Amino acid sequence: MPATLRPVVRLSRRRLLAGTGALLAGGLLGAGPAAVAGADDALPWSRRLWGYLSVADDVALRYSVLLPEGPGPFPVLVQYSGYDSGTIGGASYRAGNTWLSEAVDASLLRAGYAVLGVSMRGTSCSSGLFDLFGSTWGSDGAQAVEWAAGQPWSTGRVGMYDWSWAGLSQLFVAAERPEGLCAIAPGMVVTDPLRDVGAPGGVANVEFPALWWATILDSWTYAEANAQSDQDTVGLENLAVNAVVGQFDSPVTSSGHPFEDAYWAARDLRARCARIVTPVLSVEDWQDEEVGPRGGYYQELLNPATTWFVGTNGQHDIYVNELLGAQRIAFFDHFVKGLDNGFESSPRVQLWLETSAPGAPESSDAELAVARPSWVVTRPSLPVGVLPARLYLRADGTLTQGVPPLGRSTYAALPGPVVNDGVVAAISGGPGGPLGEQTWGSGLLVAGGYAAFTTPPVPATVTLCGSASLDLWISSLSPATQVQVTVTEVRPDGQEVFVQRGWLDLLQRALSPALARPLRPVHLQTLSSVAPLEPGAPVSARVEINKFTHTFRSGSSLRVIVDAPSGTGDWNFAGVSPAVNTIWCGGARASSLLVGLLSVEPAPVGYPAPGTLVGQPCRRNAIAVPSSEVA
Repeated sequence: MPATLRPVVRLSRRRLLAGTGALLAGGLLGAGPAAVAGADDALPWSRRLWGYLSVADDVALRYSVLLPEGPGPFPVLVQYSGYDSGTIGGASYRAGNTWLSEAVDASLLRAGYAVLGVSMRGTSCSSGLFDLFGSTWGSDGAQAVEWAAGQPWSTGRVGMYDWSWAGLSQLFVAAERPEGLCAIAPGMVVTDPLRDVGAPGGVANVEFPALWWATILDSWTYAEANAQSDQDTVGLENLAVNAVVGQFDSPVTSSGHPFEDAYWAARDLRARCARIVTPVLSVEDWQDEEVGPRGGYYQELLNPATTWFVGTNGQHDIYVNELLGAQRIAFFDHFVKGLDNGFESSPRVQLWLETSAPGAPESSDAELAVARPSWVVTRPSLPVGVLPARLYLRADGTLTQGVPPLGRSTYAALPGPVVNDGVVAAISGGPGGPLGEQTWGSGLLVAGGYAAFTTPPVPATVTLCGSASLDLWISSLSPATQVQVTVTEVRPDGQEVFVQRGWLDLLQRALSPALARPLRPVHLQTLSSVAPLEPGAPVSARVEINKFTHTFRSGSSLRVIVDAPSGTGDWNFAGVSPAVNTIWCGGARASSLLVGLLSVEPAPVGYPAPGTLVGQPCRRNAIAVPSSEVA
């Protein structure tokens, strides 16, 4: 195996489980596609075809299609990414090694769909040059869809599925409106790369791009083994070139563009989403440890009549969940097969509350497959309507209704605890490490290293939904500082549950007039909008807190913690500067939290046991809770 394909950093938890299965024997070399009959009766496909399809610029995309039992033709579902998609069904795949999910593929095959994997240009075994978030991701994919629609084993009706890279690729393709594309089911996407992942709130996320590039190279080792079993010499040559040439435009290169500029403007997927006309089944999870839950809020640009949405607490890979899978098949059966199964009458919005799974809060894919919500709130369509509710930060550490008296809360900003980070000690590479590597459950709360504001126990059960905004008046003794905001629930049993986070570099506090909303303070993040701090002088700064849906039962408290950026999932941040900051409270400089009140619908009796909610770790509460409303 070429050394260039070896990952260079420790990988996060993903599909690195070795399974069993017979290896493909032989395969065909030559100009045409190769057909390999399934030699193992347990395989969910009857035939496998692989080859190359031509797109613009004389680029050839490697594909592999798995055909279900039956004479055909079949409706087709496409997995399109830069991982090992174009070689699915090969030796490595049959041994249980693929970067997405063979279980999801198998469920679709058994439902009567042909499953087509296609590798993007410049990735895996495809030719061409890799271009991060480039427009060819859409145009190439559209040609692949139209090619699939015209094959003899195809009915001419095509859908797209999968999550992460294979999720956002669907948006690129659907925006091109290719002939034959009937529906897409994306999960856990990025559409605004800078704000969603690269630099949330202007704070550079340096870990994820490097980790993603290592992930890509690791997935290509699977593709390499598949190509070897297929005796695909062309693919092996392409793969060796891609591993070297791809370094020049790998995800790591995005760190050279820390501001919104021409580079990112050319890669703005969110704006293209308004062109999508196919039905969409979208899945998000609020505590997504890899790409975050933001997704550029692309769903608001779609037609609500043809958009279905499922949101849940959870992890990046919850797309593999069996309940979600059943809904996906019903969605495709209706829009791709054309069955009259009543799917169009199902609620357009499902909000899963308190989704639990074995192994939580960081579950394996097998455990996520059997995750279940405690209950589900439905709404007829997007957007989800909420009532904005404002709570004020008080100098005594409470969070209450009504503008408080004048006061200040000063803290020496220390990194908060690590949350949902599968790469333990990602900063130092060893055990122990600095304060910013301590996990949620074991993290030390250093007096004076943070500012915390807590409500009295809420008198009635409430569910909050959507993004939120911490509207601060804040000063610093340093010319630059960053803030991390963490929302938690403090339960009467003494457990403090992680809910959500947001970040802001105070130098990049200028808001985008086009994108900012009361509950969503989106920032410009341009070089020209950088505004230095005058030490000691308060400024208005609104922090975007990522989307969440969470129920606070009667007797629980809501808490907001302000400290310095720290590891959150597979994210770690650069440029975190030591600083002494002051949050101003009351009067004309009243700092406040604006949240979206979804409902006061009753919740199941009792609290979920600690450590059972996916993506939401618990710790023992170490900060006093106010006993009653402060006047």
